[in-house]
Amino acid sequence: MTLRRLAPLALLLSLTASAQVSRPDAPPRADDLVKWTARIVAGDEPGEARYEWTATVAEGWNLYGARSQAGIPLTVTLGRLPEGVTARGRLRETPTENGTDPALGLPYAYHTGSARVSQGLRVTRRASGRHRISSRVRFAVCDDSVCLPPTTVDLSATLRVGG
Repeated sequence: MTLRRLAPLALLLSLTASAQVSRPDAPPRADDLVKWTARIVAGDEPGEARYEWTATVAEGWNLYGARSQAGIPLTVTLGRLPEGVTARGRLRETPTENGTDPALGLPYAYHTGSARVSQGLRVTRRASGRHRISSRVRFAVCDDSVCLPPTTVDLSATLRVGG
């Protein structure tokens, strides 16, 4: 077969492969089912701030909580903090619902609809200025029949210190 005859065949194979990749019945992806936003807000006391992550969870899906014993608990990792800023306290989250994993017999904590997770920050005057702080959120979601592999998303938010 000549190269001229192979070209249409190669194009046809390429189009078939593309069509298979973008099938509408492909399994969902966790980052399509949970949408994340991040922001840094002022704390309750002078010198305090909170890094907040908000998740919007697709209907019918559950997001594992940070303190879940079963499944894959939600974790957050902060990037390099600027001079004068330190993480303070433990990760906090909005109230979870509770269930028991039928296979493991372990309790698990989960969010439906939406969730907010926050990390306290201690901010001194040495942090004066504007700082972009990165973070990574690792999470897992399940519905009544399947759990998807854990997924990590990279987010960032801006901390403004001073006038």
